[in-house]
Amino acid sequence: MQKKAFDVCIGHDEITESEVEHLHYFMCVRSIIFKMTLGDTPDTTLMNKKVSELVNKAISSTYSGKVFNFEEQPADDVQFLFSDEFLDKLKKIPYPHTRYQALVKLLKKAIKEFGKTNILKASDFSKKLKNVIDRYNSRNEISEVEEIIEDLVDNLSEELERIFNEMKEEQQSFETLGISYDEKAFYDILLAVADKYGFRDKLEDEKYIFLAKEIKKLVSNKSKYTDWTNRQDVKDELYTDVAVLLKKNGYPPTTIDDTYEEIMKQVENYKHNNVG
Repeated sequence: MQKKAFDVCIGHDEITESEVEHLHYFMCVRSIIFKMTLGDTPDTTLMNKKVSELVNKAISSTYSGKVFNFEEQPADDVQFLFSDEFLDKLKKIPYPHTRYQALVKLLKKAIKEFGKTNILKASDFSKKLKNVIDRYNSRNEISEVEEIIEDLVDNLSEELERIFNEMKEEQQSFETLGISYDEKAFYDILLAVADKYGFRDKLEDEKYIFLAKEIKKLVSNKSKYTDWTNRQDVKDELYTDVAVLLKKNGYPPTTIDDTYEEIMKQVENYKHNNVG
């Protein structure tokens, strides 16, 4: 269909020389893609993987610096991802789609690292990211001019920047509660479970803070829970100790067995990523 339109329009007097050059360029791209999709060619997964590699190399070579050097940047350099320097560099990328792709890739990385401490909040941020990605992927359904699509991509990139800022604020929120960053993860999960089962107002906020500190102290005991990953009896002892601690302090105020499931996920997540 595109080839037929090209053949019909290419000789029209209103088409400028510059536009002709652009048309020839895109028709060459079309021809290459068409040839790639005939015969014994790689499947879609392999092609997407190769394209992703090429995009990463292009970004790294065009915008030098560790912020876009995906291969060399340390896996745990989360503080840099949340820095003002990072966002300033992102905003200077002139191409909407490139800026969007860079934001998505690095935000995924930041959420993954965030989840090593706070699995609950990481899940919340992942859902927000997925919502933006879904809307980006549906942009092809918009039958408007390219400028409109670029505006949409710019807006989605701004949403991604807001998610980064929310994560940055979340990282610092523990300070106002007088607890540590790790303790805040247990505090969040205690509140989330209490909200889910409708007993949050049954306990004072100070009780949630106290429990968060005590759980963190308990699960950080390396000598008592040595080799917990390889021994089920040690893992069972850890879970039992956490359950006893919660029950002793009136959490939950009534018997709700399911309340421990999400809390234990955070306990295991913490032990896996922070204690070993």
